[in-house]
Amino acid sequence: TDPVTQELLKLHPLSVINSTSKILVDFVALTDISPGEPIVLDYGPAFQHERTVPDDLYPHHWLNTPVEYIIQDVKKPLQPGELQQLVWQHNQEPVTTHAYRLGLEPGFSQKLLEYSQDLGIVDIYKRLLNDDILESDDWYVFNATTPAGQEHQEWFAQRYKSKSWSFNMHYIAAWSESARVSFLRGLNQAGFGNALESLGTQLEVDELTCFHVSYMGVSHCENSMMHTDVYATDWKGFNILFPIKVVDGSKEELDIQARDANVVTSVHYEYDHAIVMGDWGYHKTSPNSFENDEIRIVVGMYCAEMTLDNMNQLAHIYNGEDPAPFMNQFTNYDEREVHWSRKGGANLPE
Repeated sequence: TDPVTQELLKLHPLSVINSTSKILVDFVALTDISPGEPIVLDYGPAFQHERTVPDDLYPHHWLNTPVEYIIQDVKKPLQPGELQQLVWQHNQEPVTTHAYRLGLEPGFSQKLLEYSQDLGIVDIYKRLLNDDILESDDWYVFNATTPAGQEHQEWFAQRYKSKSWSFNMHYIAAWSESARVSFLRGLNQAGFGNALESLGTQLEVDELTCFHVSYMGVSHCENSMMHTDVYATDWKGFNILFPIKVVDGSKEELDIQARDANVVTSVHYEYDHAIVMGDWGYHKTSPNSFENDEIRIVVGMYCAEMTLDNMNQLAHIYNGEDPAPFMNQFTNYDEREVHWSRKGGANLPE
């Protein structure tokens, strides 16, 4: 067998499937062959009589290895700031470009849950998801239950594509400037500045601006659409997803499309951990249906290094979220907000 074939036979079956469609055939002479002598192929008794494949035809590890796509160490607890690229267990190759798990500060999810409860957002989700208040694609503005002495905050809720995507996902996001700043402040107080520090330094950007953040709540999903939220940003944009409320014992909640578009893998949302998707990170909500009025709430944040070259693209991405009340953040590059930079570190509202 030639060296190339020898190396191929050592590979995991999944790597072989994805690397070649050729049929490998070795011809082995049992005796010396003289020039011009006719050659007869002997397929062996297994082929002639039993009509089976000989036991030694395939490498032993091909026959005894599960042919299943598994992400390596996908449930390993991460330290705060630890960034783990999603790679396949069988060959350590990236599942897709720019897909990661990120360790957040201990108690991060609980702090952000308490912030959301204080504003009445969790109670609103219970009504939205259990009482079917909104029709597909409808939205309305509501007032948060801000403590006395704090600035009035307006938020909006939208039921998103429930007819075309067959789920009851609802978005809640800031409508007023006071709500937008409040959300960023709540993230800062939970420790999100350290997450930005880790992302910025390890993903080699010079600064990060958090230009869109929203809640996503769901209790039922029959089907949803594979899509990418961040794209064509020169590999400087990221969608960061982290839960504040999950349902114990549920199936995986997020489907991720691999580099091979025919392969889709699924992961759980985990407290104090985030999933980070970069440009062209295709994903969707996994099918799930929770019982006893249980709901799942995840926060999605779009962050990017905003440059003169990608600013219009980032505005296009944000404007795709309907409604988009803060388009003014893309009008003047010199006045852009910067929430982390290599020189100044994290700079979220105090």
